[in-house]
Amino acid sequence: MKVVIIEDEPFIALDLVADLAALRPQWLTLKTLSSVKQAVEWLRMNAGIDLVFSDIQLGDGTCFDLFAQVAPPAPVIFCTAYDQYAVQAFQANGIGYLLKPYSRESLQAAIEKFERLRPQPPSGPDLQGLVQAKAGAVAPTRLLVHHKDKIIPVALSDVALFFLHHEQTMLLRMDGQRFPLQQSLGDVELLAGPEFFRASRQHLVSRKAILTASQYFARKLLLNLSVPFEEEVTISKEKASTFLEWLA
Repeated sequence: MKVVIIEDEPFIALDLVADLAALRPQWLTLKTLSSVKQAVEWLRMNAGIDLVFSDIQLGDGTCFDLFAQVAPPAPVIFCTAYDQYAVQAFQANGIGYLLKPYSRESLQAAIEKFERLRPQPPSGPDLQGLVQAKAGAVAPTRLLVHHKDKIIPVALSDVALFFLHHEQTMLLRMDGQRFPLQQSLGDVELLAGPEFFRASRQHLVSRKAILTASQYFARKLLLNLSVPFEEEVTISKEKASTFLEWLA
């Protein structure tokens, strides 16, 4: 399940990412968007979204200004401090309306409503064919990166970390070299496969690059990597058990 969050308050956006990771760890948050302008540009370039969580009042307008330019790409659960927009929200592909500060229980109820309303996947021969097609697909083993006037193939086995730097996706190789990528971190996560773990919104880490994981404040885990990296890479308490199972 691919999710997009539209929220201009960073801490609320991070809390929502953490809540979704706890309630539906199998879901993937593709992107958090903080303005009408940013959301219009990103949504026009990306598809395959299953669910949108959106604040209503953004710094440069409302989400209805956004949806006037780009049709909602999926059902929308609105998260807002205002109750006067309910009718307008449900006219804009809304299936849920959470008033801030919302609880994890109310978020769970909205998610369950979405799951009840969502069409069930096909069964029978078509589903079997899809499974067979996926089984026959060849997973990528390398990415192409652009460096000056060159295109360099980088094996996924040589990657220590993918990370965001000023909203630019970056690749950190085991030898310490860094390269910018054209893909979003969410797209890279889909390509990278099970040897990589989405530690946070900013970090996608390779199993091979992890030396140790130690207890950190707020019951997080702090990762010690085999390659020099100036940022702290942490695992939230909600993701800790899932991470340790993956690491084992």
